[in-house]
Amino acid sequence: MLEMMKELGTPMDARTTYIRLSVMISFAFMLTTLAEGLYWIETAKLEPYQLILLGTALEVSILLFEIPTGVFADRKGRKISVSTGLFIVTAGFFIQAVSLSFLWLMIAQVIWGFGYTFISGALDAWVSDETANEGIQRTYLTAVKRTRFFGVIATIEAILIGVYTSYRSAMLAGVLIFFLSALYSVIAMKETTRPIRHTHHPVASLFSGFKAIKGARLLIFMALAAFLLGLHSESIDRLDYYMILDRYMLQSLEGYPVIIQIGLLQIVFLVFSYLVTAIMDKYSESIRKPLRLLCGLTLMMTIGIIMFTWSQIAIMGVLGIVFYRMFRAGLEPLYNAVIAKEVKSGEKATVMSTFAQIDSIGQLFSGALMATTSVLLEVQATLVLAAVILTLAGVVFYLSFKKAAALS
Repeated sequence: MLEMMKELGTPMDARTTYIRLSVMISFAFMLTTLAEGLYWIETAKLEPYQLILLGTALEVSILLFEIPTGVFADRKGRKISVSTGLFIVTAGFFIQAVSLSFLWLMIAQVIWGFGYTFISGALDAWVSDETANEGIQRTYLTAVKRTRFFGVIATIEAILIGVYTSYRSAMLAGVLIFFLSALYSVIAMKETTRPIRHTHHPVASLFSGFKAIKGARLLIFMALAAFLLGLHSESIDRLDYYMILDRYMLQSLEGYPVIIQIGLLQIVFLVFSYLVTAIMDKYSESIRKPLRLLCGLTLMMTIGIIMFTWSQIAIMGVLGIVFYRMFRAGLEPLYNAVIAKEVKSGEKATVMSTFAQIDSIGQLFSGALMATTSVLLEVQATLVLAAVILTLAGVVFYLSFKKAAALS
């Protein structure tokens, strides 16, 4: 991290800047969210439905602001959008780190979700345009691979800070990295592709992303998949730590602080995710049928959820969530690369933000659906439902592959 900051004054191409900034942002998220999940469960004593509602608050924020901030990035510039977003995210996580009130935790989620919408779509669109899509699939995969490697370091740092000080201190350390990332983006990002000066009213631009999707058959399939991926995710994203602590607390680690147990599992997640993305990165130029690969990755994720949900053996349950997460790590960059190649330059950030918003709509419905299911039935039922929805996403990827093959 210090080496990155020393090189701020030296010229760097867009690909290098993108990868380094992605690593810094991911490092901050890894450091913050590991402590955050335990902070909510152990310190704030939140119930499962409250954990899901916090996720719902985040997704409502993203739903409301994703497209307007995408339009802002296309009109005013991707650099200013990314920098603005990082400063807002810093503020949101700071509020979260200093409060135990459920209301303030909800407000903090809304704030950092708002900030994140300035970054999502804009950062990927920036490197896509600055490199003219040259090797973009490999660029995205390399960024994910590096974030997994540095994620291990962030996890170890979170464990050490959490054990010797507190979860709150670990979260504040993540806040500091977010702030440094914001400064880095201001100095390091160079924007040679100028923003598009639309002739129509800005409000009309809000619908341009949906129009672009409607005009491309493959993007319609990708939009449906985005909705389903969002719809499945809230239960697994919000309840994985809860279920691990409740059902799969590893007996061999009994007596150790919870953050060490969860942190070690997080390192296992990251190592396997790194291996998957490293393999995909190595063969990225030879991946000619990414839609078929997306279908396969989705199937593997579904198998992971089933193992995690139904296994009565602790190690098998933990392996299930590892299985799920490592294949999910390979899905996102490949999915983004497919979209980036299908969208025109001038509306790229808007369209990619539209996809993020579609995902958020799915997560918003997921929050209500999964919270209701967890209250009326049990936590396991929410994961079964997630597996069914994820299977439907795999079917959509398969159909899109068949459609693309028929058109080629």
